Amino acid sequence: MSHKRTLSVAVLSVFLPLLSCQKQPDPAQQPSPPPRIAWQKAQIATDRIDFPVRQRGLRPVRGLIHLHSAYSHDACDGNPQPGGQPNAPCLRSLRRGLCMSGQDFAMLTDHATHMGEADWDKLFLTDTSLSDEAIREGGDLVGGRMRCLDDAGKPIDQSVVLTVGGENELMPVGLHRHLGDTEATRKQAMSAETPAAVKAFHDAKGLVLQAHGESRDLTRMCTLAAAGLDGMEVYNLHANLDPRIRENHLGLDGLAAFAGLAPWLEARPVEQGGPEPDLALLGFLEDNSKERSHYNALLGAGYRLAPTFGSDIHENTFKSAMADGERGDSYRRLMRWFANYLLVPSGSSILPSDLSTALAKGRGFSVFEVLGVPSGFDFYAERPDKTRAELGDSVEPGAKLSVRAPSPLPTGYATDEVIETLQVLFVAAGSSSAEVVREAKLTAAQLQQGVTLTVDTAARGAGAYRVEAKVVPKHLLHLLGEDPSRYDKAYPYLFSGSIYVGTVARHGGACQGVPLPS
Repeated sequence: MSHKRTLSVAVLSVFLPLLSCQKQPDPAQQPSPPPRIAWQKAQIATDRIDFPVRQRGLRPVRGLIHLHSAYSHDACDGNPQPGGQPNAPCLRSLRRGLCMSGQDFAMLTDHATHMGEADWDKLFLTDTSLSDEAIREGGDLVGGRMRCLDDAGKPIDQSVVLTVGGENELMPVGLHRHLGDTEATRKQAMSAETPAAVKAFHDAKGLVLQAHGESRDLTRMCTLAAAGLDGMEVYNLHANLDPRIRENHLGLDGLAAFAGLAPWLEARPVEQGGPEPDLALLGFLEDNSKERSHYNALLGAGYRLAPTFGSDIHENTFKSAMADGERGDSYRRLMRWFANYLLVPSGSSILPSDLSTALAKGRGFSVFEVLGVPSGFDFYAERPDKTRAELGDSVEPGAKLSVRAPSPLPTGYATDEVIETLQVLFVAAGSSSAEVVREAKLTAAQLQQGVTLTVDTAARGAGAYRVEAKVVPKHLLHLLGEDPSRYDKAYPYLFSGSIYVGTVARHGGACQGVPLPS
């Protein structure tokens, strides 16, 4: 045994000098590891995000379209108005959430109870003692400008524009007045779902959206679209969570969402190996396929509807604290998950009419910002005469589309890993589905450099083009607990409005057999 040990030492004594003479890697030439971001509970302001559309006179603003306050009967843990007054702690939580999540606007959509019971001016949540302001246009009270506060409770140079609407069977937004002079008539009007109701909401200068499209059938959607429906949700948070909706309408495992949330329910802090509480959405986030298929069918039938994401926040489902000490369904946390962007004119304060105009045109896009802000995103068309058309606009065949990929990555994260799948989709006139006409799988390094896809519309006939992106959150895996591999997959990230090419006949395709409303 001693002889063998001596021999081994002798052999090593010969080879070690040779190994030491070999050229060793230069640490300066080795790729540095990607940065490990620290999660921020507050979202950055939209004016700090790179959006090329600003150079064309439009400003992307972030907001919520489908939000409940103390004027909904089931908000605030089912106690929205103790003693007949709005729940003050719940309202403070809503204010905090709007400001910390960097919202520029919020379209309130309260239920008929208690919305129909309140005076119109109360519904905007305006508190002049906190420097809030009412917004009037054309003599109508149409909005409130909620002022954000610092930690000491003092107003700061940040505000959120609030408009009033309702969510019952239909979801009118941006209304200019109550529909009726009594509680009974208001509640009845707000709860209606007929073509006549669409007209009544329009008469009140609102836009009419359809929430919870996953629970509606296409025939009903065709009838409402023919009556003037302005938009619809293509994602609603409840559809991913509710076991009945998952099973009955989406064909998914009803309990899978709760299983996906299990690591967060342990409430183990990140420093002890638990996942970041704000990333709980990644435990159950999936495409809402039925809503998207309805949307495609309505595009093919000639209806130009604005697509939106609905957070549907009530602060009434998960009161228990997560690892950060904040309730699981806090306004701030859920507002941080995703948002709608609308493109409004640059250079002035946001007005409710700016929001309504952009939404009516479908001039916007929606993003799961839990994965990162959509830095650099752009989508426009260039006509043969070199003029440009924006989201929601119409062009003739032959225009060229340009899509710049959104990058959700932190500065310096530039690996060779594929992070994003960017797609340009086309719904042809009369079709009920979307065709992928251009796709790119992009690495982190490519996203950091900026990538633009182009599509020549001359190759196809009339229809609608839009953009979708999916993201693999490799830049967030270090924040996802002891088994991050389960989240190393593609998640839906961005869904844009459309650019329309040519003329598509109304009420064709999947809607042509549905009788038009009288």
